[in-house]
Amino acid sequence: MKKTASILFFIALFVSGVIAFADEPAAKKGNRPDVPFVEKSETIGVSRVLIKIPYGTKVAHLSGPGVNKDIEWQRTTIKNYEQFREVAEADLKNYGYNVLTEDLFQTSGSAKARFQIGGIVTNFSADYRYQPGGCFGAGERSESKISLDTEFQLYDSVKDAVVLKKTETGKYENRNDIEELEKLTVMGYEDALLRFMAEQEFVDLLTGKKTKAASDESAADAKPITVAYSESAPKLTIPKDISKLFSGVVTIKAGMTHGSGVIVSEDGYILTAAHVVSGLTTVGVSLEDGKQYEAKVVRFNRNNDSAVIKIKGKKFKYIPLSTTQPPIGSEVYVIGTPLYKELSYTVTKGIVSGYREKDGVKYIQTDSAVNPGNSGGPMLDGNGSVIGIISSKAVGNAVESIGFAIPTAEVLGSLKIEK
Repeated sequence: MKKTASILFFIALFVSGVIAFADEPAAKKGNRPDVPFVEKSETIGVSRVLIKIPYGTKVAHLSGPGVNKDIEWQRTTIKNYEQFREVAEADLKNYGYNVLTEDLFQTSGSAKARFQIGGIVTNFSADYRYQPGGCFGAGERSESKISLDTEFQLYDSVKDAVVLKKTETGKYENRNDIEELEKLTVMGYEDALLRFMAEQEFVDLLTGKKTKAASDESAADAKPITVAYSESAPKLTIPKDISKLFSGVVTIKAGMTHGSGVIVSEDGYILTAAHVVSGLTTVGVSLEDGKQYEAKVVRFNRNNDSAVIKIKGKKFKYIPLSTTQPPIGSEVYVIGTPLYKELSYTVTKGIVSGYREKDGVKYIQTDSAVNPGNSGGPMLDGNGSVIGIISSKAVGNAVESIGFAIPTAEVLGSLKIEK
């Protein structure tokens, strides 16, 4: 009889809800917005997250039997800021965005993306509650929740401006457990991020133009590109007149990075290095006169580090091409933007040190000074014609003056460029 009564009492507690095994979800991430999945997008990279909350600010409250305590924001509250980036990259990828991330050697990463997204956490409040249970822990309850404000900014590297700024409130709660404040912060940030991604203006900026990504077309069946380039040597005296060629040299802005390039036709075709623009659909281009253009990445070939991009317009100043290889020892000149954009139109002089071939790719070796940012810029002969596109340099202890350019003929052939 006693056994039957005990069972009936247990059932009564269960039905009444005093004992609850799975009556509600463990975690609730606010009322999640409908984030649209996109088929294509411009490239985007995730920048850092800043938390602008003064140390010592009361940000959370813990309550329970015999407990009524405020929790202050401390320097050690967030131990791993990288997790904000990881969450953002994962969410953007899950909804179809073309996210560029750092690889092991950081040779191509988020810095090249056209758009950068970052956030500033300006305010949040968290609440912890604990309710002890009765018989066998019946009715025991622990919960934690957070409300977090984040100002998101979307930066467009082509326009060199923040094109979208909006504050979103993210919410997260766990009704069955006490979460660490760090985890609560990350989950609240993710909810705010998804709300930002659901904004129509965000979607339009990333996908509005629906630009088709350039392909790495090195296959024999790639369709030729017709470019009206010239092979007539300029009537100039080099180096005396070399500054007259500056109008045909450009600085290419690829996200937070940059390279160089050379205009080769009146209608705006530009040759550069593949590693400057590969994986991108559009890049920014600056001319000597300060004019800024948005260029479409037409085609690139990673195998021999060559690419062609195009800006809209007519009557651009261009530099003729030469497919003739100067003798070893001939003087050559390199024009580009090494290291910083403020160093644009830097000219270095050297000689053809040799002709090399590695893995089926031909190179012109030179002792002209070549630095990061020179990539994609022209190597000129004594007549002022482009004989190669700067690709790389040898680096290492005690290594000096060993740079490489892809010969013009190789560039044209690999990109299937015809007159």
